Amino acid sequence: DLAAREAALRGAPAAAAELVELALRLGDAVSEAEHRRMLDLADYLLAAGERVRAREVLQGVDSWKQWSPRLQARAMARLCRLVCDTEHPAAAAEFLELLLREPFGVEARAALHGGLSYSASEVDAAMAAQHADEALALLEPLGEATDPWVHSAALYMRLRAGVLLGQGLDRELIDRIDAVEARLPPERWPFERASPSIGYWLKHVDDLDGSRTWLERNLREAVERGDESDQLHVLAQLAITECWAGNLEPARGHALAAVRLADELKEEFAALLADEGLALVEAHLGDADAVRAIVARHPPPPSPRRHGTLLFHAAVGLIELSLGNHEAAG
Repeated sequence: DLAAREAALRGAPAAAAELVELALRLGDAVSEAEHRRMLDLADYLLAAGERVRAREVLQGVDSWKQWSPRLQARAMARLCRLVCDTEHPAAAAEFLELLLREPFGVEARAALHGGLSYSASEVDAAMAAQHADEALALLEPLGEATDPWVHSAALYMRLRAGVLLGQGLDRELIDRIDAVEARLPPERWPFERASPSIGYWLKHVDDLDGSRTWLERNLREAVERGDESDQLHVLAQLAITECWAGNLEPARGHALAAVRLADELKEEFAALLADEGLALVEAHLGDADAVRAIVARHPPPPSPRRHGTLLFHAAVGLIELSLGNHEAAG
């Protein structure tokens, strides 16, 4: 376990995953230590960009009854993220609602409501807010005994639902997220914090300077950790922020840097994120051929998803509109 953790901290999550898989083959499948290793394995695989394998680890659990309430909660929080990133919102909601019928503890149920909030936000902001409120209603009576990752994630889901409902960005909720995350251990994965994602929402309330500042801080932290996957995510968001601010050359620089990292990581989802940012920037620069070539690299998913649909449609629509092809732009 220690060797795996050290490998992960060195920026080698794939090697850490291999070490944990070896330990799992040698250990007792029903012990608390093995449950923690399974969660560690999912985290290492996620950090290595292997979302499908990470999801398979957690979905492969035959029964959650032997897991402690705290590990149940963390596993559900991680599984929610993986399902929402890889499924159509309706399919993700159906899967998570089935899990909600399981006899989980309070924190695990709250994590599932957080995941349902995320999936609902694609189609129904009011439902997203309702699930976030249900998560908080379960957690807040526990006070500081709550798992800080599960609690901050629930607060973040309420924050984003408020933006989607047109209520603006609740600065008090941001302060509460910061206060809860102060209880996280120093050694943690970036995806165990909700606060880095706030930079994404700042641009949606027209605070482009705030978004830039937040994302640039995220980028510095990712560089210091040697976390190329997180650097890619931040660069893609910085590209969009600068694009919306009208700073198209810096935007293109960020987008191209994200594409280069995606090429190095050789991970499909990473390439999709990088190309979404680049397509939007090239559309604003008026390069129709570049936009079409980027979109052609990613066949459309069988049903609309958060990634691979919306920004590509926006980029193509902008190009068609600029060319006077109004029907195609629609």
